[in-house]
Parts: sequence; C-alpha cells; structure tokens
Amino acid sequence: MTGLSRASGQSDPLNSVAGFEPSLIDPAKYPCRRPIEAWEVESLRTLGREVRAIRFHQGKLAIRAGKLGRAAQVPGTTLWRIETGVRRTRRSTLQRLAKATARLNPSAGTQGEILARLIEAAGSALAPPSKYQYRVDRRRMSRFRRSNANPYLRELSGLSPSDPER
Repeated sequence: MTGLSRASGQSDPLNSVAGFEPSLIDPAKYPCRRPIEAWEVESLRTLGREVRAIRFHQGKLAIRAGKLGRAAQVPGTTLWRIETGVRRTRRSTLQRLAKATARLNPSAGTQGEILARLIEAAGSALAPPSKYQYRVDRRRMSRFRRSNANPYLRELSGLSPSDPER
C-alpha cells in the first residue's frame, strides 16, 4: 500500500487502471522457449495494459481474472503473463478473450471492437498461429464437452453443445 487505507475512501494508485504498470519483471529476461526480443517489450506491455483495462469499467473491476480466464478457456497463469507483458499470445487467444469479455462486460464494447483494440495493442509482437492448432482445438472441445456435465461449468462457458461457433 502507499499509506492509504481502504477505509479512507481514497483509491490506491497502484490498483487503478490508469496507473497500472504491467510488470517490474524484465520480459526480455523472463524464461521461455523463445525469449522475448527487446523490440517486442513495449508492444507486449501495451497489450498487457489493454487486457487489464478491458476487465475494468469506469476504473472499477468488472471482471475478475479467474472468471475471464474460465470463460475464455485460458489458464489463469497465461492471462497473468499476458497482462504483465512477459508472454506473447496468438490471435486465437485474443479472439477468445474478446468474446468472453463482450459477454461478461458489455460496457467494454462489442467482440469486434475489443478484438481490434487488442490486436492493435499487440502490434508486431503477436505470435504466429500454431501449426498444431487442430490438436489444441480438439483438446479444448473435449474439455468443453466434459464441462457440460457440470451445470456450474456450463454456465461459465456460456455456450451450449449445439452452439454453431464451436
């Protein structure tokens, strides 16, 4: 904290969207299979700020990271890495995040508007599509089918098994 208590009614500038710095971690030194290049750092941090901003409405938290991650079928750690700017992401992940955000926080905009903002923020640091995408989609569909047996998970997914988008 910065000396301000929650009871004082003043907000902590570190928790506000405008004052959010994605990470004190140096993305270029963060361990990963394909290290982040120096030219990608600013784009990834911008993307991180944008992903975090879509979870907020008028400076207040509208969607918790865990709920957005479950709805978009993105692990919480991956969402954290994207928000902190230490991970590249693919267009398909941004599409899932945009779809889930538009459903959970309509004030953030339409799915197309959100996706355009995220892609613009990512710039040239957007990861290329995976050549194994068909495997990932098959695994994701299998998880989706299993989750439909659980009413709570079915509600979180927001989709039905007969949904034409899947």
